[in-house]
Amino acid sequence: MTKPDTHIAPIGASAPVDQGALLEEPARPQISKPTEMSHVDRLNFRRLIIHHIAIRTGWIFKTESVVIPAVLDLIGGSAWLRGWLPTMSRLGQSIPPLFVANTIRCAPLKKRILAVTSMLMGFSMLGISLLWLFSGGVGQWLALSFLFLYTFFFACTGTNQVVLGTLQSKLVYVNRRGRLMLFANVMSTIVSLSVAWLLLRHWFSPESINVVAIFFASGLFFLVGGTVAHLLIEPADSNGTTSGNRGNLMRQAWTTVRKNRQFRLLAIVTSLFGMTLTLFPHYQALALQRLNLDLTYLIPWLIAQNIGVGVFSVPVGSLADRLGNLWALRILMLLAASIPLLALLVASLGPQGQNWFTLVYLLLGLTPITMRITNNYALELAVPEEQPIHLSTLGIFLAAGPIVAGPLIGILIDVFGFELAFGSVAVLLLLGFGLTLFMLEPRSLDIEASA
Repeated sequence: MTKPDTHIAPIGASAPVDQGALLEEPARPQISKPTEMSHVDRLNFRRLIIHHIAIRTGWIFKTESVVIPAVLDLIGGSAWLRGWLPTMSRLGQSIPPLFVANTIRCAPLKKRILAVTSMLMGFSMLGISLLWLFSGGVGQWLALSFLFLYTFFFACTGTNQVVLGTLQSKLVYVNRRGRLMLFANVMSTIVSLSVAWLLLRHWFSPESINVVAIFFASGLFFLVGGTVAHLLIEPADSNGTTSGNRGNLMRQAWTTVRKNRQFRLLAIVTSLFGMTLTLFPHYQALALQRLNLDLTYLIPWLIAQNIGVGVFSVPVGSLADRLGNLWALRILMLLAASIPLLALLVASLGPQGQNWFTLVYLLLGLTPITMRITNNYALELAVPEEQPIHLSTLGIFLAAGPIVAGPLIGILIDVFGFELAFGSVAVLLLLGFGLTLFMLEPRSLDIEASA
């Protein structure tokens, strides 16, 4: 696919611009990329970072590899029930974004969708807090209600991620997106870990978790993220009105995969990478059962995972900016394949493995970075008006593994133990790494990224 010579520029030129005029006038095409950020560009850059900090801090309280499965275990869940967590989360993140892709594409102001979805994420977390408060953490209907709100949260999250990627491609040039990821992840790591350390150590005990307080705090931070999103300075687009039904959307997704070989390879690799998400609810169970640990160990694991996001963002963001997203993706896929094997090894060490299991969660911090890299790669393959459908289509492939195999992984663990499930996922991730060797860097194909 070739791209036009011009593109919709991020807000601002080299001099300060009136904010009110920016919100009323459409962005103007420009050919050259500015060497310096304008005043408004800097404002948007900072506000995107603050939005990321708020969302990340809210996320740390409900980390699905630590807190969510532990809460489900308190209800009385088995590995099979935990296995539904990646299925429900990926269903929410994949199907709704596809149906709203045209709405996002045609929306004059994408920031409004970002703000609304961020706030709905907050309301769903507040809903879980109230649900637990009034039920006392008991009741046959509690697990079903919990999973429903969990799925609704991720339905909002999926749309939120698509519109955020589209908005960032509109407001931030391609050679600054790695820098944005680096600053956002590092700063959000510092803030979220500080807040988590101050609060969570009072909300965890060896036998129980203060579920009400944890999800209430999570909801409040998501609401803050939605408020900050509304403050972004965005020029209105003139993309026409929304059109198309579900069939058209599915055809667009299929056409995207069929016509673009590089995107097709990326979709397959992303689908294989998605299998790592099927193991997320089971890492804490593996450690707690095999190493005879209590719930207080969840706090250092949660902190380690979020430290990993911030620490690994520095070299990965720099590598993506300098050499391209493909090299970053290859390294990340290889590391992802090592994590399940490392977890099994550490869990077999007995008492000596109690402290080493923190390393597993540190490496799990690579997961959201890998998702961001695949999204950035997809963005470079698309002209601006096609970016929402690219991201939503990629979301479907990311969700395929967890949707299909999530409960199956849980059954394998219940019946055969952890080794078969973790080993199988590691093999699939290695296959995904092998496929990246056949992919090409978009920047070498004369495909100018939308930036």
